[in-house]
Amino acid sequence: MFKINEFVSTMVQVFQDRGLEELKSTFSHQGCGTIPSLKDKSSWFGEGVSCEILQPSKTWKKGKVRIKITLEFCPDEPETLEPLASNKTGSCFGDILPDA
Repeated sequence: MFKINEFVSTMVQVFQDRGLEELKSTFSHQGCGTIPSLKDKSSWFGEGVSCEILQPSKTWKKGKVRIKITLEFCPDEPETLEPLASNKTGSCFGDILPDA
């Protein structure tokens, strides 16, 4: 059993330790160039790494690229919304507010 934040932190750590090197090696073997700035691997997951992107029919645009790792939970049974019980006051807070 894992706490979600611990699981995601571990995933980021594993990817920082081994994933970026594997990505660099794969790009190199495919002849796609290299990944810059592997000295400070945490910047890939934090503030980002400076880069430039070229969009078709446009000029180079400067910015940063960063890696985000997300974890998504998909329940087997979707949650159903239960209708709200009506209340006497007409307030959306129901019994939370004291009676006047």
